[in-house]
Amino acid sequence: MELEKIGLNLRPRSGWEAVDLGFRLAAHYCKPLWVIWFCMVVPLAVVLHVLFWNSLWVAILVLWWVKPILDRFLLYVLSQSIFGAVPGIGATLKDWRRVLTPGWFASLTWRRFDMARSYLLPVMVLERQSGRAARQRRKVLGARLRGHAVGLTMLSLHFELALVLGFSVLIGFFLVPGSEVSLWEALMGPSGEVKQLWDWSDSLVVLLAMSLIEPFYVAAGFSLYLNRRVMIEAWDLELGLRKLARRLVSASALAVKAMVMVCISLTMVGLTTELQAQQKKPAEEIKKVLAAQEFGGEKQEMYWALRDLFPEKKEQKKTEPEWPWLKDLSQGIARVLQLLGWVILILVVLYLLRALWRAWPASTVEKNEPIPEQLFGMDITPESLPQDITRAALALAEQGRLRQALSLLYRGSLSALVYVCHLPIRHSDTEGDVMRHGKIRLSPSHYDYLQDLIRQWSWVAYAHRQLQAEQVVALAQRYPMDWNQGCHDEVVA
Repeated sequence: MELEKIGLNLRPRSGWEAVDLGFRLAAHYCKPLWVIWFCMVVPLAVVLHVLFWNSLWVAILVLWWVKPILDRFLLYVLSQSIFGAVPGIGATLKDWRRVLTPGWFASLTWRRFDMARSYLLPVMVLERQSGRAARQRRKVLGARLRGHAVGLTMLSLHFELALVLGFSVLIGFFLVPGSEVSLWEALMGPSGEVKQLWDWSDSLVVLLAMSLIEPFYVAAGFSLYLNRRVMIEAWDLELGLRKLARRLVSASALAVKAMVMVCISLTMVGLTTELQAQQKKPAEEIKKVLAAQEFGGEKQEMYWALRDLFPEKKEQKKTEPEWPWLKDLSQGIARVLQLLGWVILILVVLYLLRALWRAWPASTVEKNEPIPEQLFGMDITPESLPQDITRAALALAEQGRLRQALSLLYRGSLSALVYVCHLPIRHSDTEGDVMRHGKIRLSPSHYDYLQDLIRQWSWVAYAHRQLQAEQVVALAQRYPMDWNQGCHDEVVA
């Protein structure tokens, strides 16, 4: 994923702020989104209504049921558009296999009623994960923003129902003859007659409401997904560092020019000041300064003021308040506020201590904790790996199987971290957690290799970048021969 080309301001946002950004994305890219939507939904709706012409409600029910499949095409168009490459209709439909797989069957069966459907859809469509890896990924993504995704689904459902009701009333007003039509007649038919259970106007109303809401629903879920990725992987920091590096390269020449100009300016100012000082006489300048209005002389001012005619009564008011209960009430309120302030301060301190405790890096391994045999959906047991991982990876790279070679190096490194260095890596950990554990227990050289390997794997697995043979060969040649030398002493709790 080339973050430099993304047309968004990547930064951590609150859940509802991310939803609002998704709505703005849908409005900005409304043309490609609605074009691909209507190109798919209109022919499908016509075919279904022709097949079920005697039971039109079945046609609209089937169309509603396959919305997750149509949402995949909306997500594909939106994910390409934010990087400046808006795909056409032909290119989108030509890539239908990649859009529908994996997980199309799950989207139509047991995951059809997932309340966070639009938020977790990129796991299958963009990250292309399935099985255990997809479940772990959905668990990580849903740790913070699932509640907002569920709220988005409920909000979209209510908006869709409101549009259905509004369009039904509007069509009823236009179709019912007469100038004065009540709301009951618009919904039920003229003269209070109950109209047909479901007709073509009802299908049209549902289709219009669905078409208006669905692009906003998919875009808001995608925005929540991007916001969660920014929180987990610090995309904003990575993008900021890249921009800063480019600025430093371009600003170095300007800095040299600016230094030369500053030196020349200071030299000219110094010469001018020296010449002016030689032309002035100190005694005359001192006299001019002392003759100014701000120095010397006295000034008297007189003004009228009202005297205190009753000083004794004023003192009496100060010593004997007119409402003594008000003083007691204010003191009581002050004590309550003081106690409340202390309680708030204690709660804040406890919250900070809890946050520090949870953020403190785990550097110990429990004795009875089972050693994982799989991480990120990959088998990391020593029996599943070749003895010479470097040679095997180089052989795969020579055959052109670059992804398999990189996967073998990644599996070998994870196996060494777990079985040799005894790092406390669990099934629920992410690549960032692996880096955090490795920074504590690995030597600098081993940690640098692990960092480069995970970065390359993340670009390939999640950003779908093309691998370069030179990079894979370099990683294979740098693969540590002895992980024991790069591991610090183990601490067992």
